[in-house]
Amino acid sequence: MKPDPATEARLFGKLAMRGVLPREAVGELFEAAKAPAAAGQPVGLSSLALRRGLIDKERLLLYFHTDGDDVPALPGYEYASKLGEGGTARVYQVRHVADGQTEALKILHAELAARPEAVKAFLGEAALLKRLEHENVVKGHKAGRFGEHFLFFMEYVDGRTLHDMILQGGALDGDGALFVILEVAHAVQYLRDAG
Repeated sequence: MKPDPATEARLFGKLAMRGVLPREAVGELFEAAKAPAAAGQPVGLSSLALRRGLIDKERLLLYFHTDGDDVPALPGYEYASKLGEGGTARVYQVRHVADGQTEALKILHAELAARPEAVKAFLGEAALLKRLEHENVVKGHKAGRFGEHFLFFMEYVDGRTLHDMILQGGALDGDGALFVILEVAHAVQYLRDAG
């Protein structure tokens, strides 16, 4: 693993801000990396942190895969990447170690896990996705509590988001926009009919 310097800087900044690593120690890492970089011999923050014993390699890799988030260590699963974050939860791509199956894992934000109405809504969403069957709606698999975390597994859909497509290729033409609208409308109609 050889992350780019900007990714490392962002990650170590997050780890310091969240209290995962001592702020002073992370500041010292940044200072220690300046001189070699100025001499044309850059040294990665990860290498420095590992050499100084601030963090072990396994934990550091986990933070790279989860964008610096503190996530539960789930037996039998490996985190591959963070897919997104919203107002109530974060979503990760995870891989089941035994069979290599990839799933999406949604984890309720810790501050909401203490609110019964938020937990009820989160688990309700999971139960709904588990019973639905439609090509434009992800399939829910299992949900529950793991330690202090509420989470649910669902189908992982590989590909680009509509947002990414527009950022990379510009606005959709009329046919493309109509296609997206119709696909979303089919899913909404299905959800409405399903109650």
